[in-house]
Amino acid sequence: MLQWLDRTIVKGRSKELNLKLIGQQEGWSLAAMKKDLIFWGAIYLVFVIALFLKTIPLKEDLKVYEKAMDGIYSSMKIADNPDPYGMLLFRISQLKKQGASNIEPLKILSAMSTSFNEDAAVEDLNVNQELIRIKGTIKNLQSLDKASESLSRTLKVKFVIESAKVQQQKGVNFIITARFKE
Repeated sequence: MLQWLDRTIVKGRSKELNLKLIGQQEGWSLAAMKKDLIFWGAIYLVFVIALFLKTIPLKEDLKVYEKAMDGIYSSMKIADNPDPYGMLLFRISQLKKQGASNIEPLKILSAMSTSFNEDAAVEDLNVNQELIRIKGTIKNLQSLDKASESLSRTLKVKFVIESAKVQQQKGVNFIITARFKE
């Protein structure tokens, strides 16, 4: 290429140099660009089809989620409300004001595991907005008192021994409760 350029400059023809590409000398032609148009058209078509195929499952998932949310709203009896999500948030805030914010199941389970040692077996745990009730069996009454005091300190609510029945071989069957509001 450089040799051709040198010969052209030496002959003095640099003013007549035609740098048009082969196939472009006749001007713009659809036939000359046919391959490029087919290639880019195919690429565009692939992207459009991929986008369409990706949105179909998303629409189906959206329908499933909307149906689940409608079920939740109808179970809470707020489906007829113009803003059911806002009403749901309002009800949650009302429950927190009533004392439900004190209910932390993981904290209760953690406190039970540290307060009751291997000498105790918890058979039932009932937690609601008003109280915590624990039913089980423990080795002796002194261990029950220690566990009750430990639970009271950890959860910051007063646990009261509701019933304690001493069994000869099994230990003590107990029920202890704590009320959030007195």
